[in-house]
Order: sequence, then C-alpha cells, then structure tokens
Amino acid sequence: MNYNTWKLKIRPTSSFITPIQSDTLFGSMIWALKIRYGDGFVENIIEETRNYNPPFIFSNPIINGNYPIFGGLSNKFLDEIDDVKFKGFDRKRIEFYKALKKKKYVSKNVFEELLNGKKIEKIYLEVLDGVRDFSTLEKRKTPHNQKITEEFLEDILSGKKDENNKSYIIEGRIRNQINRLGNSKENDGDTRLFEQREIIFSKDTEIEIFVKIRKDFEMEKFEKGMRYISFNGYGRSASTGKGQFEIIGMEQEKGFEGRKNKNSFVILSNYIPNENDQVEVINSNIFTKKPKAYMTENPFKDYFICYNEGSYFKGNSEIVKGRVLENLKKDDNKNIQCLIPFVIGVDD
Repeated sequence: MNYNTWKLKIRPTSSFITPIQSDTLFGSMIWALKIRYGDGFVENIIEETRNYNPPFIFSNPIINGNYPIFGGLSNKFLDEIDDVKFKGFDRKRIEFYKALKKKKYVSKNVFEELLNGKKIEKIYLEVLDGVRDFSTLEKRKTPHNQKITEEFLEDILSGKKDENNKSYIIEGRIRNQINRLGNSKENDGDTRLFEQREIIFSKDTEIEIFVKIRKDFEMEKFEKGMRYISFNGYGRSASTGKGQFEIIGMEQEKGFEGRKNKNSFVILSNYIPNENDQVEVINSNIFTKKPKAYMTENPFKDYFICYNEGSYFKGNSEIVKGRVLENLKKDDNKNIQCLIPFVIGVDD
C-alpha cells in the first residue's frame, strides 16, 4: 500500500465542542463523503479500512507548531541528575523533575532532532550544560558555559512554560435543553440547564493536520470532503455553528515520507495495537476516550483506552498497524472507530 503524506493547514473560525482527534476526523470524513457520494462509496471505504487498506490516515492536530515530545529517561540519566548535576541542590532537583513532567511539546526543529536519533535525555543534559534553552529546548545562539550554580538553575527554571500556551482555553458555558417533542411532561421547578465545555482558540491559532492518502484515492474527493467539514462544522453542535474552520492550504509533506523502514516509530494520532503489530512500548501517553456518534437518536458508544500522539514504540514503521473497533454502538453494526495510527519512523 503506497501513500503520500500531506499537510493540511487550517484556522478555526468558531469554538469547538469536540476535540480534534484522528479517529473523529476519520468519522467526519466518512460522513462528508456519504453526503456527497452516497452510501455505496463509503461502505467500500469502511470495508477497505476493516481490511487494513484505509484510503486516508489522519494525525492529531499540531497546534501553532507544537509537536509532541517523545523519548524515555534511563536510570543512567536519572543517576547523573541526582548524583552529579543537582548534587547539593535538592529543591531545584525537585523543581526540575516537575518541569520535565509538564513538558509536552517541542518545536518542529527539536522534533526532527528526535526523529534523527537524538535522545531526549541528551537534550535535557545540554540544557544543564547551558547549550539549550529550557523553555523551547532549542540550542542557544550563545551557550552559557558555566558551572551549575543556584543562580544558573534559577535562570533556566524560570524560563519554563506551557508549550501550547494560550493557543486555546476550555470554557464551561451554561446551556438550556429544549423539549422539541412536546409530548413529555415537565414538572414545575425542573431544570434543563447543563454545562457545555467549549474549546476557544486564540485568533492567530493555526493548526496542522497530517494525513496519509493512498495514491489511488481521488484527491478531488478528499478535498471536497474536507471543504464540506469546514463549512458545515466538525463534531458536536456543528448545526449551531461550532467546529467551523478555514482551510489555509494543503501541501505534500516530504520530510515524513522519507522516514521509512525504521525499527522504531512515534505516532501522531490515536492508536490501539492489534495482536499482530509486534510492538514494544518505549514510552507512552494513554487516555480514555468516550466517543459519541452524532446525527443519531442514540449517540452513545462504548468507552475505550488508547495511545495518543507522542507515544513511542519499537517495531517496524512501515506496516499498517492498529485496530478498527466495531460494535461500539450497539444499534449500528456498520459503525467503526478507526484506530490505525499515523506513524513516523525514528532513527535508532
């Protein structure tokens, strides 16, 4: 199966209720293609996906150029931190470990260094050697060649920041549930108020979504599907204007395409391994997803646990992996959840 890798750049034009995630994007595209090209066309796509030949594989969003950090920390590294670098600086060592735990994102330059085999623990040591800035992990223009002192540690730790800083906020808003059926009794004093959490992006936010598109799939149909989603909205409450975005551009991403036949890989999407994947976890990010199917009378699906962006594995980077979950929605045997990951090979 041959794929080209594309980078889709979008700008949110409304708030979102549903977070942008790879498997939800896949479902949104299926719905858009169904509206435009009919049931038969998407039933064929679903069957191909069940057979591990999906026409497209989405990544999770890259917001304002913030790529997921990945890589494990060895006992040797931890010993050097404890016994050498922070010897005599116990309070600063605790602050440093807390800052490492919070660090989730890096620039594309640092991400590419990690893809090229640079170990994250080596980058952290270069921070302590004064070679890199702790807030970005980028190399300093002028290295601080000095011994570790209380003042030096205070300086580097004061530069820590939340890398997805201020790209968006999540805000709870009170909404009123309306009985449109008109045939159910409402008692005096009953409340139909509920809280709805909205993702509100800053005005200058740009989002990159990478997608692998099978070479024999018509690009025109993919582009029309994405335009349909952008105009009609993504996810929950799209009918009320939520989840809308502007497509800024779409171009081939050559850098990721060259990373083939590697013995380890990082994912940029949601992923559940299947028994034939033959992977070993190096380090991972795991979360529980509570999916829903919209535009149906009963929207609820079963929960599942999956890996998400920045999870790092040993295993062949070339094989199509993951699982296609079925029967999450008990009243719809055609409904699937695509957990086939967007994989990027990593140099050893």
